Amino acid sequence: MQTFLAGAAIGAAFFAMAQRAEALPNVGAEIGVSQRAVDWVEPLLAGFAFGLHAEMDLGPLVRLGPYYLHYELPSDDRYIYFPEEGAWFASGTFNTVGLRSRFFLPLAGSLKPYLVAGFGYTWLRYQLGRVRNYGGHFVELPIGAGLAYEVNEKWSISLDAAYRPAVLFGGQTFEGDGHNASTGTSFLLGVSFSP
Repeated sequence: MQTFLAGAAIGAAFFAMAQRAEALPNVGAEIGVSQRAVDWVEPLLAGFAFGLHAEMDLGPLVRLGPYYLHYELPSDDRYIYFPEEGAWFASGTFNTVGLRSRFFLPLAGSLKPYLVAGFGYTWLRYQLGRVRNYGGHFVELPIGAGLAYEVNEKWSISLDAAYRPAVLFGGQTFEGDGHNASTGTSFLLGVSFSP
């Protein structure tokens, strides 16, 4: 419920900002898959992801603005048992708020390749077994590439992939030996609107 309320509040703020068309010419949403390492697990666990963004133009080739990304990792008992806790990993919930920039390549036509980079604050909750809950946080540094297609002058769709390394861990989840979450990726399909 808290995740839904946080997402709804952030979404309302993004779309309210879109009313100032001269300042924020692009707002949108993404869905897809995000992955994050949980302790020593290989391969990475993957889960459904959704996000929101708002951007303003900093020139003809650069856009900058806030983003929100939510994703949840499912249980996979084949890989993750925390012996010090005596419990299996049950789920992980991640929420990120940050700032990103997209750098578009100067190509004519409707297809617009771009590079994306940013930083975001992530707060998370791990569920171990049926009753244990641990919280934590870190800073992610996403970097990736994508392709946008301008459907018309107001609407566009995009597809991008990003590597999302993490640094500056804190909270109960990462105390002591911690449970490494330093590696992550995302694959997102988005739609954007320019008022």
